[in-house]
Amino acid sequence: MRRASVISLSFTSCLLIGFLAYQLNQREAYGGKDDEDEKVHELMEKTHEGKKSPWKKAIQASQANPIDWATINQALPRLADMSEALVTTKDKDVRDAADGYVAAVQELAMQANKRDTVRARAALTTLSDSCADCHYKGGPGGKLD
Repeated sequence: MRRASVISLSFTSCLLIGFLAYQLNQREAYGGKDDEDEKVHELMEKTHEGKKSPWKKAIQASQANPIDWATINQALPRLADMSEALVTTKDKDVRDAADGYVAAVQELAMQANKRDTVRARAALTTLSDSCADCHYKGGPGGKLD
């Protein structure tokens, strides 16, 4: 009985040590990513996902005839926050990939201010393309998901 307890305790200790080593390894792999990257992921979801997201509302507003400028103007601050998060993240690959998104948001803001329907729609298309560049084409060098 005592021998079984010692073996069981030894086995449990080995499992615990292995688990802790695994956790430390995972922490090191994640070491370069911190709260800034979590902010990017969180804002990405809040800004772009769902029917009521600022992104979806801006797209719907741009498809209206005439464009619903009030809705686009409501979405712009959230898109600008996303731009800021992308250019200030600690992940260099994400920062490098953010240029297209940032430029498209700035262009959309400028065209919304001018009430230029054609160019505002073009800016939203460019913005959509910049999203696809990172999420579906892997960003610069195919490194991003």
